[in-house]
Amino acid sequence: MSRSIIVNQTELTSGAVIGIANEAVKEDIIAKVSALADDPQVAAIEWRSDEYENIFEITFKEVPAALEEVRKAAKDKPLLFSFRDAVIGGKHPAKYMYIARLTAMAAKQGADLVSAPLLPYEDASKSIIFEAANHNKRSVLTHIYPDRMPEKDELLKKLDEMKRYEADAIEIGALAADEKEAESFRAILENYGKENDVMIIMSVLNTDGIEKKVVL
Repeated sequence: MSRSIIVNQTELTSGAVIGIANEAVKEDIIAKVSALADDPQVAAIEWRSDEYENIFEITFKEVPAALEEVRKAAKDKPLLFSFRDAVIGGKHPAKYMYIARLTAMAAKQGADLVSAPLLPYEDASKSIIFEAANHNKRSVLTHIYPDRMPEKDELLKKLDEMKRYEADAIEIGALAADEKEAESFRAILENYGKENDVMIIMSVLNTDGIEKKVVL
């Protein structure tokens, strides 16, 4: 692993901001992605697909078509495709096989990076990491604490667990009650990344519903 990766000639390294598009309607998603693509402060763009109103269409035609439009709207900025289930703060519950299938499609059809949720079944998460590598894309192993901030020991244990999966990056997020808690969270993650030579993406969820994401 490394503390930075190059995607589409863009180096995602310490300080790189990842903008998030999590609208429900395709037209709104495209508009948000286009705005993020034009924002010089944003290095990469995440499409939170679980918020998309047609994410569970069974023909698997609308989602790939939407992804193609999202990829085009992102221009030359790296596109991260993610799906969060209800366990890690997403909008819907979902079967692990559907998440794996959806993410494999995204890796094959346009996303530059794909999020592999840290699922209860290790093989399910590893299958997403494998599919990303199979399509020459980057994988981001993701775990979110949507309603709390874990204690330091719990957080370090989780990071050790995630490191074993050998994804290209680790994303870990948590709800911060205030700025002090967010800064403590950041310090723990930054130290872990440096000591273990791991690229870590930090997501901070605020009590007002806003989420901010940055590479440490």
